[in-house]
Amino acid sequence: MNNLLTEREFEVYSEMVQGATNKEIARKLHISHSTAKAHISNILLKTKAKNRQAAIIIGILKYHFQLSYINIKNLERLEYY
Repeated sequence: MNNLLTEREFEVYSEMVQGATNKEIARKLHISHSTAKAHISNILLKTKAKNRQAAIIIGILKYHFQLSYINIKNLERLEYY
């Protein structure tokens, strides 16, 4: 875990890394779609990222978020800005 994100935000972040959409995140974590979007917005603010792809990369490189199940194929699909 890390000190930047709450436990729930980190769960959402982990789903983002797997390529899940907002609706998929909401469904998997048993939260509303708007709550999932709010968590993603908080993640973007806390990582100072402009989009979810950047948040994933910043989380891994700058904050050293430990994700034992990062799917390299998902990272290859990211658009870099």
